[in-house]
Amino acid sequence: DDDDDDDDDDVKNRPPMNNSTFSNSRPVAVSQISPTHCPGGSGGGGGGGRGPRVEYSGPPPEVGKTYTGKITGIHQFGVFVEILPGTEEGMPGLEGLCHVSELHVERVRNCEAFMNSLNLETMEVKLLGKNDRGKWQLSRKAVLEDKLGRGPGSKKSVNGAGKKKPQAEKKPVRQEMDQGEIDAITEAIESVFDE
Repeated sequence: DDDDDDDDDDVKNRPPMNNSTFSNSRPVAVSQISPTHCPGGSGGGGGGGRGPRVEYSGPPPEVGKTYTGKITGIHQFGVFVEILPGTEEGMPGLEGLCHVSELHVERVRNCEAFMNSLNLETMEVKLLGKNDRGKWQLSRKAVLEDKLGRGPGSKKSVNGAGKKKPQAEKKPVRQEMDQGEIDAITEAIESVFDE
């Protein structure tokens, strides 16, 4: 208990702190804010205080339609694409997520690297609808499958499921690539020969 008394004495005997106590510090104003006075409710970290979010107010999108949209964000989980522009200056456009599993007919292991290799500013996507959280879902894979004649309802399958032809009847399948994919492959091959 004597140690506790010494600590109290140390605090009492300290010189008062001011702005010159710490040469690199700045004065800080501290205020108490009641959670009931915070816009947005409880005062927690749930985004309160930003004010109402401006929503897209243009024409409704058509589910199943293909859109060419502006890429607005690339992340590990997928790509955000603005499929319909805002109606006025400063108004947000309609944005959806093309999940990494919907980027290509084959598995994409690294979304960011894949998208960087394509070097695209816009992307053709099909609007699939809304997910259970009310967010728009997009698919580049569905567009590619439609171009290859492998869309839903087609007898050809992307994953190899379904009726297979006998080996003797196999013909080489010609798949068309986007120009961005061709450029990325060409660049990779040229870099190997440059070494």
